[in-house]
Amino acid sequence: MRLSSIFSFVLVASLATVSLANISFAQGKKNVEVSGTWRYEYELEGQTRKDILQLNASKDGVVTGTYMGVSEKPIELKAGKIEGDQLTLDLELTFQGIDVKVKYTGKVKDDDIVGEVIAKTPEGDMPFDWVAKRSVEASDVVGNWDLEIDAGDRVLEPKIEVALDGKVLKGKYLDSTGNVNVDLEKTTVEKNNLKFTVSVKMDIGDIKAEFSGRPYGNKIKGVVEYTLNGEQGQVEFSGTRKAPKKDEAKPAASTPKPVK
Repeated sequence: MRLSSIFSFVLVASLATVSLANISFAQGKKNVEVSGTWRYEYELEGQTRKDILQLNASKDGVVTGTYMGVSEKPIELKAGKIEGDQLTLDLELTFQGIDVKVKYTGKVKDDDIVGEVIAKTPEGDMPFDWVAKRSVEASDVVGNWDLEIDAGDRVLEPKIEVALDGKVLKGKYLDSTGNVNVDLEKTTVEKNNLKFTVSVKMDIGDIKAEFSGRPYGNKIKGVVEYTLNGEQGQVEFSGTRKAPKKDEAKPAASTPKPVK
């Protein structure tokens, strides 16, 4: 084998090794999914209190969202970032006339966050443990969702409108043609999944579709089990939620943890 051929072989092998190493490194840095509603509890004066963080993460790891706990109105996060499984959030609020800067840091694993919160006040820093759990409740799915259904030969793009009437979820299903506008049936949240049924009578026959999907903040992904003229099948669907309207349901506020 000529020297030039050997050199070329070694060079190609080296580049391939570097490329594989870069791919492995990039995969190792893949951000975990942190979007969703996170709830955490603490004891205050003998009572269990709850605070809420509603988070949405972009593909580049920027995290936005709101905090509920100090007031009845949500407080926007100042900054947020997810890098791998490491989450950091910054929040500014006023509690009992005191300006407080709050920094969250935690490790995300599945539906759990374990970390620390540091409340910075003019009197000094106050750290405490932070353990949060991600869950889906009825108020977390309210809004207008744009769906995509993988029907094999084509992608269907219906919309659903979900509202909370007291403790009952209700909604509408609208297909992309505007020909179908029906009520959602059996709309519930079970085991962190939004479930609903759509029944439509059409020229091609009666269609019954049962949706079940896991929401992660403003994203949802799941499956549709359908029956058409006695034949059954299953397809996947995904979707995104538009910005909620001001009068749509929000999680109830709770009493904040006092600054010591």
